[in-house]
Amino acid sequence: MPSLTCQSTFTTEVDPYEAGYAIGSTFRALAPELVTLFPSIHYADFGDLVSGLLDALENESVVVFGGTGDGYYEANEIGNHGVSAMAINSSGQLRMSMALEEGVQSDSYGAAARCARRIVEDHGGEPTIALVFSDGMVGDGVQVIEGVRSVIASPFIGGTTGDDRKLQRGFVIANRQAKRNAVGILGLSGEFSFSMNLASGWVPIGDAAHVDSAEGPVVRTIGGLRAMDFFEQQLGRLPTDAELGMFPLAVYDETEQFFLRATVRGDPISGEALMCGSVHEGAIVRVSKATFDDILGGVDLALDGLKGVPFAPSAALVFSCTARKWILGAKTTEETERLYEQLGARVPLAGVPVYGEYCPHRRADGSYSRTYFHNETYVVLLLG
Repeated sequence: MPSLTCQSTFTTEVDPYEAGYAIGSTFRALAPELVTLFPSIHYADFGDLVSGLLDALENESVVVFGGTGDGYYEANEIGNHGVSAMAINSSGQLRMSMALEEGVQSDSYGAAARCARRIVEDHGGEPTIALVFSDGMVGDGVQVIEGVRSVIASPFIGGTTGDDRKLQRGFVIANRQAKRNAVGILGLSGEFSFSMNLASGWVPIGDAAHVDSAEGPVVRTIGGLRAMDFFEQQLGRLPTDAELGMFPLAVYDETEQFFLRATVRGDPISGEALMCGSVHEGAIVRVSKATFDDILGGVDLALDGLKGVPFAPSAALVFSCTARKWILGAKTTEETERLYEQLGARVPLAGVPVYGEYCPHRRADGSYSRTYFHNETYVVLLLG
């Protein structure tokens, strides 16, 4: 199977048009068919950013897809203000369909399902894989996933967009459109190889218990206790709101695997806990914790699950939770270095710190679980 030819780059140019032009100028010789674009929120006009990119490429047919986050990732830089990008040339082997749908705030499931149906209709069937981004400031990432999954059974990866920790707005980018309150999907099929996986590094501790009462992201009671009383029981003390991010709930699926659901804050009166995404009643949960070394070890765990993939990766796309970046600080660069150590090759890399991660678990036989919505997790897609 022919491999993709890929190149990554970044720029800290402040002017959006000039930033796009700088990215496009770097990629011009590659003649890409697809560019994934991950700008920080400070660019006032994302349309100008894409215009500069396409003008430099001298090709209006290039597909541009991506979103904003808490800075950006690139092979040689983890930055706070700027833009990273990945260019892909498949020599015509890659088939792409892209759609953007607004309305995730009022109906996350419906907007995602409509977007997915447009992909399937345009693609003539389900794509092999998909990239999915949705506004991380509004809507429910769990319902976005369920909406996509109601139409597309293929594995998909991505996350919820952000805004450099301002917690006000997140943009999804599809060609010259940059929308808030939206979900975007890029479906990919054709002659290429891929493998994806995830891990967090957080370790479940203490007792497992059922969620007795919950509504959307609000968890009321766990194991017969008020949610915050459950945290106190398991940890031996009541964590402050500032500390809660270090103690997410490990939520178990029908197997022994789990996904993390971070706690935003606890209500001292009701004892309820507001989570970063829905938790359904009846779910089995455990409190989890992690050291800095544990969190960085999540990268090793994610890459361990990708060992033995039957292709030489041409590129890596990374979507890592913003909370990991906030906790690790200057140590965040070690995530990229650990990825390269595990891969044994310094392939082009681009990505974005997101507010929630979309990814399935990769099984030992190379198949995938259904896609879950994660928090505080490191997600990687290898392409070849």
